Amino acid sequence: MQNQSRDSDTKQNKYPLNSINNQNMTSITLPIFGQGSQPAEEDGVELDYLTMPEEMATYRMPTISVDLNAADLAQAKTVLQQLEHDLATYPANSQTIDLISLDQTNRLFVDELLG
Repeated sequence: MQNQSRDSDTKQNKYPLNSINNQNMTSITLPIFGQGSQPAEEDGVELDYLTMPEEMATYRMPTISVDLNAADLAQAKTVLQQLEHDLATYPANSQTIDLISLDQTNRLFVDELLG
């Protein structure tokens, strides 16, 4: 009979701290953080927070207004191939690329493409 009562006591009090922890867990208060949550400073100085950005800059693909006819844009294609080559071999090969010799359509295309 004594063994049975000891077994039931052990089963009931297997985790005796558990009931204490549960009681304490409900009485924990969480402090609130942030602007205005702290008492004012004795010297009257207030924290000055930076304003957070409200908008975010995102990437936009260039808008090409030129009719993409390959024959008309041959000059721009040559200039862009030269630019690609110069970028691949930079800084060993750094040259000025002449855009003045391009006609208006090719110049507009290169301008819009490069942003």
